[in-house]
Amino acid sequence: MAVLGIGAITTLSILSFERYLIITKPFRKISLTQHGVTILLLGVWLYSLLLTVPPLIGWGNYIKEGINISCSVNWEDQSYNSKTYIIFLFVFGLVIPLFIITYSYSNIIFTIQKKTAQSKQVKGAEKRIAALIFIMIIAFVIAWSPYAIMALFIQFGNRNLITPSIAVIPALMAKSSICYNPIIYVALNTQFQHSWNQLFCRNIETSVHSRSTTLHEDIQVGTDANFECIEIKGSTENV
Repeated sequence: MAVLGIGAITTLSILSFERYLIITKPFRKISLTQHGVTILLLGVWLYSLLLTVPPLIGWGNYIKEGINISCSVNWEDQSYNSKTYIIFLFVFGLVIPLFIITYSYSNIIFTIQKKTAQSKQVKGAEKRIAALIFIMIIAFVIAWSPYAIMALFIQFGNRNLITPSIAVIPALMAKSSICYNPIIYVALNTQFQHSWNQLFCRNIETSVHSRSTTLHEDIQVGTDANFECIEIKGSTENV
């Protein structure tokens, strides 16, 4: 789960910086090709692995946390080895991504306000995408902040105050964050909704047309059969 968490916040920081470049520097031709996106995604997950693999090779360690339903960094270990790894993990896995996000969105907000004051418009699509990413960031911060605070409190505060039953709540909140982004994306992305409506309506139209065609064929067959019966009956009476 540490890999997924760091992967998520690293992805959000890259998306934030990309929005920053597009909105604040519109005259620069900035576009990502499919090849470029693939490289970025590989870079994100490689970065996440580099931050979470050290306990497997002796720097820091993993243990079961809370009520033993999940595995996490051993926040309780007070050794120099664990302390240095935890500081490393927080700096590169949380502080730096949050700094990039804060820097990017501070400049985005400043640019939008400046252009609005100068009667210049920022494209609606760009603003909507920036807002969508911002909501994803807020959801991530809300989900992970209690866990991060708890981890720091256990390492540098009075760890006896955190019981297993208390520890499981922020852990579950943090781990559930991987479900939020798809829900937010589906709920707020108008392009996705439009495409879904088109697909859904097309399927309904196809189904209705298919049923209508079948019904028409059934009626035609029934009518033809009736005519045949009438013709046979007439022929019999004549005989």
